[in-house]
Amino acid sequence: MKGLKCMIKSGDTINQIVSCLKFIFKLGGKMEVKKNNYLEWFGVLTAILYSLLVASNIGAELLGFSLLLVSAISIGLWAYFGNHRGILLLQFFYALAGILGMFRWF
Repeated sequence: MKGLKCMIKSGDTINQIVSCLKFIFKLGGKMEVKKNNYLEWFGVLTAILYSLLVASNIGAELLGFSLLLVSAISIGLWAYFGNHRGILLLQFFYALAGILGMFRWF
């Protein structure tokens, strides 16, 4: 794809990640990103990074579980604003798992 310059690296700020998400959605054509969708997709990206870090077993579990907590908060807020009660409850337990994981690996 011409002009694809969107790469998310560790240490990127939230603004850089949001800019990257905007770029990705523009590639999708008709898709428009609303403010609540940023919470959802930021949560999805951090959850993906979390799972890759923990599964790779490279000693980055503390960072991974921190990303799980951030993801749970982000998706939890999205679920709260969108009145998705089941997902909100699930994110509460994911946040607890993130906190437990951070304590166990610290």
